Formats: sequence, C-alpha cells, structure tokens
Amino acid sequence: MTDFMQLAQQRYSCRKYSDRPVDPALVEQCLAAARLAPSACNSQPWKYYVITQAEQRAAIAAGMKELKCNPFTAQAPVIIAVTEAEEPNLMPSLKEQGQSRRFSYF
Repeated sequence: MTDFMQLAQQRYSCRKYSDRPVDPALVEQCLAAARLAPSACNSQPWKYYVITQAEQRAAIAAGMKELKCNPFTAQAPVIIAVTEAEEPNLMPSLKEQGQSRRFSYF
C-alpha cells in the first residue's frame, strides 16, 4: 500500500510536452495497463485510439480548443482517445440479459 501512496503523491497533470516522438513500446505499456481497468461484468466497453499523425492530432486539438478544455493538447506528440465501444464484450450467457444496458455508465 505504501507503494501506491507514494505513486499517488508523485502523480501530476502534464501541461507541457516535448516535441520528441514517444517510444511505441511505452504507448503499448500504457495501453496494457489501461486494459487492466475493471469494468461491469468485465464488459470492457471502451476502445482506444492512438493518434500520432500531426494532422489528426491538430484536428483533435482544435476540437478541444473549441470545447474550451485542454488547450495543451496541441503540444502532445501522442494522443490516446478512449471511446465507448459499440457493443460491450459480454459472455454469451450475459449477452441476452445485458443487450439493453449501457455498461459504459457503470
């Protein structure tokens, strides 16, 4: 538990980014950690998109600016967008019961 507390105390929100490319292996590590996040019925109702192309990053940054949030997005060398999956990943036995439920809300 002390390791977690130490990690929590060292955490910060980055608002200034280097223009250096991010090692794809580090991006993969981040995605591997994110995939371990718990979800209702292990439905994992999300998709991850890794955006590295400058034109696409600029478009996302413009959208963020329009929403008046995260102005520092334009500097980020990689953006990982998390979206709701079209259909949750449910076991066949739960699929019929859960078809009308939005598991991303849980």
